Amino acid sequence: MTELQILLNLYIFCAFLLSGWVIIKYLFAMIKKRKSDKNNENEEKSDEDDYRPDYSSFEHNSISGYRKMDANFSTNDFEENVREIFLLFCESIKKNKLSVLKQFFEPEYYKKLDTIKKEYEVGGFDFNKKFEIVDLYISGWKRENKKDYMRVRIRVRNQSKKFILEWIFERDEDFMTDNLMGKTLKKCPNCGASLGIGDVTKCSHCRATIKTSDFDWLVSNTGVVFEKERN
Repeated sequence: MTELQILLNLYIFCAFLLSGWVIIKYLFAMIKKRKSDKNNENEEKSDEDDYRPDYSSFEHNSISGYRKMDANFSTNDFEENVREIFLLFCESIKKNKLSVLKQFFEPEYYKKLDTIKKEYEVGGFDFNKKFEIVDLYISGWKRENKKDYMRVRIRVRNQSKKFILEWIFERDEDFMTDNLMGKTLKKCPNCGASLGIGDVTKCSHCRATIKTSDFDWLVSNTGVVFEKERN
C-alpha cells in the first residue's frame, strides 16, 4: 500500500468519525429539545389545572380519618346524596335537560357535560334503557390545594352490561358539615309536599320559594374509571 493510499484511508476514516460525531451530537440536541418541550407543556398544563387532584393517589384509609377534620360528616348522608345526584344525572341526560345539573357540578366540569354524555354512550351506557345501581360507596378521599376530594365508586347494571364508575366530589377545605349540610331536603318546609333533589325555586304545590339541597359537594370528575365488568 502506497503512502498516498494510507493517507486517503486515514482521511476517509477521520471523515467517518467526524460525521458520526456530528450525527450523535444532533441526536442528543433533538432529545434535549423534546424533553424541554415536554417539560414546558407539563408546566403549562399544571398552571391551567393546578386545582385538579392526582386521582391516582387518593387515600384508602378509613373515612374516620376525615371525620377528625369534619366531625359531623355522615357517610350515609353523603352516599345517599350521591345516589340521588347520579339518578338525576341519568334522567337529565335522557330528557336532555342538563341545566338541572348545574348546581351539582363544578362550573368548568359542567361545561363538559355534552362530551361526558358522548363518552358514556361510546362506552356502551344507554341512558334510554333501564339501569340499576348495584353498589355505591366512598372509595377514597384526600385534601389538596385547599380542597377536599371524595372518590365514590358506583357499580351500575345497564341492560345486560355491568359498569364500574368513579365519581369525584370536591368542596373547599374550610367547609364543615352541620346539621343540614350533606342532607337533601325531602319535603317542602312550607306545606310538607314531597320533593326530589334538583327541585329548585318554587314548590309545585304551594309555590313557596325553596332550595331542595344543602349538599355542598360538587361533581368534578366522572371518568376516572369507566370499564365494563366481565359477566
